[in-house]
Amino acid sequence: MKRMCLILMLALLSAIPFSLRSQDKPDGAYLFKARCGTCHSKNGEGLASAQIPAINKTPLSAEELTYLILKGKVGKRVHYEPMVNIDDAGAKAVAAHIKNLNK
Repeated sequence: MKRMCLILMLALLSAIPFSLRSQDKPDGAYLFKARCGTCHSKNGEGLASAQIPAINKTPLSAEELTYLILKGKVGKRVHYEPMVNIDDAGAKAVAAHIKNLNK
């Protein structure tokens, strides 16, 4: 029984580094590429022929972009609802990446 407890405790302790990894800062460039780049292009140039705006030179602040990602905006054709499966930290990382495009 003691041996079983020791093995279980060692297994749990070895899992700690993996659980701490999830607390790392999200990669805004990766999230942008995966979630936004398909439409807005990898450098944020947009696609005029499809009426997808460029976001690489947006006048929106990082805070406004974060809000748009998390809450959506009434009147928008596409982003009228929040983006799904992205948390506050991820939205902030994406917004920061957008503000750094073409700098």
